Amino acid sequence: MFLFVYVCLKKNLKNYQKKEVLALPKIEQVKWKEGMEKEMKPMGKRKVFTSMTLPQGCKAVGCKWVYKKKVLPNNEVQYKARLMAQDFSQKKNMHYDEVFVPTVKSESIRLALVLAVARDHKIWHFDIITASLNEKLKEEMYMVQAPRYESKKPNTVYKSNKAIYGLKQSARNWNICLDTALKGHGFKSCKADGCIYTGKLQSEDCQLLAFVGDLCFIAKDVSKKIIC
Repeated sequence: MFLFVYVCLKKNLKNYQKKEVLALPKIEQVKWKEGMEKEMKPMGKRKVFTSMTLPQGCKAVGCKWVYKKKVLPNNEVQYKARLMAQDFSQKKNMHYDEVFVPTVKSESIRLALVLAVARDHKIWHFDIITASLNEKLKEEMYMVQAPRYESKKPNTVYKSNKAIYGLKQSARNWNICLDTALKGHGFKSCKADGCIYTGKLQSEDCQLLAFVGDLCFIAKDVSKKIIC
């Protein structure tokens, strides 16, 4: 129980604008640069983008870096840099279609936690890193290159193969991916709340509550290694 509460209480110290980052001491700028590398590396591995010349008649969606300082459960300060698409530059029926994504109800979370404590079950919280990068985009979409990672070739853009954070359909795409994966492993969604899943791991009954990329897992006695 304490693990779940502790992880949820981690703090966002501050959001930084690009000009603020550039005004910080060099030692902090290096940490932000490392944060950008950590963001770009998994994108390269997952082939999120393909660099190419923007096709004639197509419009590229904008993007920017968002900088945050976070305090982790061990009190370590994390320099988090996230590449975000600028959704205001997306056009409906061209860059996206449906955007609705269901999330677990607050009442469901409270009830699940109360029952878990009453039954002496264990509770884990997971924040899925790069959640939206797991599902392919069905739309043909191009995005300007990430600042500080631009090619010297003129008119070069990214062809987006997967939905990065900030796109209007990112959360929905991830939800579809998660739902398909869980049901493929025998989990069933609750009729009263489609973001509560029940199933078995190691012959133990378990529950999973999903709020986009934040997952709450409840079971009596399942190894955390098995869950991960």
